[in-house]
Amino acid sequence: MYGFAIRQFLEKCEHHGSSFKGVFSADRIPDLRQWEKASVIVNTQISVGEYGHWLTLYYKDNKLEFFDSFGRHFAEFQYISDYVKQFPDVVSNTIQIQNISSVVCGLYCIFFTLLRDLNYEMNQILKGLSDLGKDRDQHLYNLYTIFNNVFDKLQATEDINLKRKICYDAFIDFDGEG
Repeated sequence: MYGFAIRQFLEKCEHHGSSFKGVFSADRIPDLRQWEKASVIVNTQISVGEYGHWLTLYYKDNKLEFFDSFGRHFAEFQYISDYVKQFPDVVSNTIQIQNISSVVCGLYCIFFTLLRDLNYEMNQILKGLSDLGKDRDQHLYNLYTIFNNVFDKLQATEDINLKRKICYDAFIDFDGEG
């Protein structure tokens, strides 16, 4: 998945209070501490590289969350490790939720970013994704495709609030408590 597709999709879902600040290469990550709440999706490649892996960094309450759909530690990524070490309080997931042979890491980052903006905690998101079962990669791809088709059809309405509502309503029942 290309960075522009990730950015374009998340911009369609933006709302007041959205934490999303953009998509960046590993050597161009902005200082998230300049915001009270911020999330970025980062490619493991540097700005001149191609075809890396997508990760999410989420910052709130002076704490940085590092999300990798393969459950790897940030120390495994050269530029990202140097960046993350600047934060005294870092939480990282250790659960592999993406199939090792799939290429949907960008979709996991989108999903994680949207759910964090809905105030789901990392452990709730990981549990919810795990509960989707072995077909979760396909499930996320199907959701992404459906959303894009709906947004394309709504393009003529220019009703940004309706687009946002559709996007967030689809995720609100993620853990069955919404």
